[in-house]
Amino acid sequence: MTSVQADEFLSKYSVVHQWSDNPTPTGSRLPPDGDPSFDQLNDEILANTGLSATLIRKKNPDGSASTEYTLAIRSTEFRDWSKGGDGERDKAGADITSIAFNGFALAQQDALERYYTWLKQNGQLPTGARLNVTGYSLGGNLATVFTEIHKSDADIQFGETVTFNGAGRGSFNEAAGSLRDMIDYYHAVLNDPRLAPDPGGGIPSSQRGAAIAKLGTAFDAKTLYNDERYAWAVTATQTKFGLTFQPLTSESRTGTSADALITQVFGYETINNTNFTANSGIHGPTLRVGIESQPLLEGTGGFFDTVGDFGSGHSITLIADSLALQRAMHDLDSSFAIDRFTTSILPSASNRKPVNGAAANYEADALESVLDALRHAIVGPAVQKTDFKDGAGGFGDIAMREGFYANLEALTDSDAFNALTGKVNISTSSTSLSSVARNDFAALLSLITLSSITLKATVGNESAVETVLANSHNGIYIDWLADKNLTQAERDAGKAIYSDKYLADRSAMLGWMVTRNQLDIGATEPLGAGPGVQGMHFKDVASGTEFDLGMSNPAIEKRQTQFGGDSSDRAARNVSACHVAGGLA
Repeated sequence: MTSVQADEFLSKYSVVHQWSDNPTPTGSRLPPDGDPSFDQLNDEILANTGLSATLIRKKNPDGSASTEYTLAIRSTEFRDWSKGGDGERDKAGADITSIAFNGFALAQQDALERYYTWLKQNGQLPTGARLNVTGYSLGGNLATVFTEIHKSDADIQFGETVTFNGAGRGSFNEAAGSLRDMIDYYHAVLNDPRLAPDPGGGIPSSQRGAAIAKLGTAFDAKTLYNDERYAWAVTATQTKFGLTFQPLTSESRTGTSADALITQVFGYETINNTNFTANSGIHGPTLRVGIESQPLLEGTGGFFDTVGDFGSGHSITLIADSLALQRAMHDLDSSFAIDRFTTSILPSASNRKPVNGAAANYEADALESVLDALRHAIVGPAVQKTDFKDGAGGFGDIAMREGFYANLEALTDSDAFNALTGKVNISTSSTSLSSVARNDFAALLSLITLSSITLKATVGNESAVETVLANSHNGIYIDWLADKNLTQAERDAGKAIYSDKYLADRSAMLGWMVTRNQLDIGATEPLGAGPGVQGMHFKDVASGTEFDLGMSNPAIEKRQTQFGGDSSDRAARNVSACHVAGGLA
């Protein structure tokens, strides 16, 4: 979490209670400092399951405590104990041998029930409170089942549940009982294996005997998952309730009993989108959120203690950063929709592609490009480019994320931004800008900066928007006004600073740049027409943007469209049908 995110969180919420697994390198838990309830809670919820959850309370605008709470459930800590994670309980226990096998993390779900009961009994979650629930990945699975169980609780007003890249739950035989019945049955058999009948013969029979033999002994304080009583409780529950799981992902596989309360948010990569966890099983209605595309495999994948990682597109950091930027865009454009960002705006912002293997890389600059387009248009040309980190995992670099959020905060705190809130629409730039740039200053700004997005004033706000942008780009605005007041004859005579030809060529370059980004075509990869059609070469010195259009054809010289920078630039090549524009401030 960046400092900007942390400050915003603390201004809006307070932490009521946190139950963290806090694993040591040997797997045992460390009691939270100064928490006298630790021993009681430790015994009640079976701390060795790996459950980690936090109860948060929302603040009113004046800073006082509200009656709205959120229960946030942590995801899998993938690394093993020795590396600071909780892989032995989360990855091996809850994920691989539980959810992937039968669709339910029974041990952690049971622990969550005990924690919820404890929170209410100890006054942490008062009667009548409004409770929202959220969970990421493994936490999404737990949150889904928890919501189904408690959606109609009489003592708590249930709000909404938002899961992020959540694993869905398994299917069960409803004739055998409800989800609440299932968890209660698991808990009962765990504590007394004799309660589950022997189905007869084979492994289940030996499991039951081994579990009964452990009666009267303490559970392992490190992990529950190696205990014979746990193995038998899972087998008995699976047998009684007919648990099954569909591991292949599907956005449409909804149908929980609480679909009206649940939203399953998942990161959608514009290139090679692949989900292995999100949308598996049965989940709530889905909401795609565009994220920067990631390599599927980095290095050797990080398997068996090798260097690398895999499945980075599953990271919640990608969703959080995308939604933070989209929130600012929604403040500007009340009609702004997440789907517009996912299917159009984000794919149009970058032509980078994820690369797998030893040279793994990702779509590193997409969010930064959109942010900088907004900053340049609204704050003015003096803003510095938002930096990013190349290479696998660069999206999570904390220094780069600090810079991203600092620039985003500076934008949203600016007078210009606040003067524009609710007054503009944001869309992907198109070749039609040349036809409106004479009368729409925002369109001209998009052409000059080769911005993949364009601001357009909503009806009735044209004058107000123009004034704000004019204050941020005074020199360009004065030139634009002068051009606007010229007659067509004067423009034809070359008196315009931004000529009709400049607007047409700039619009063509921007249109093809957006197309190149949408198709993820590199700067040296030809785009468009086939053999026999004259190719084109676009170059903008000021921004460093340069690319080819059309296939190479030695018999036909490429047509050059070049725009100079602030200094004296030269075209040092014989070209036919060239269009060359000088540097423009």
